Amino acid sequence: MFALKGLLRSDGKMRFTKFLTHAKLRIAAGGDADKAKKLLEKAEVSCLVTNFLSSDVHLTTEVTSG
Repeated sequence: MFALKGLLRSDGKMRFTKFLTHAKLRIAAGGDADKAKKLLEKAEVSCLVTNFLSSDVHLTTEVTSG
């Protein structure tokens, strides 16, 4: 899920002020949920798209197994 929140007018242009990303990941039973969460967070830090944005970017994660 990806959500855009808030608009701000700056220099006569409308800009988004916040991007919210909620990543849901299902791993195999017995998988390492902590490692999966760390990998999602690492992917967010190294993402070219979100690093290019000049707005706040927030990631929440949900890891389930089964």
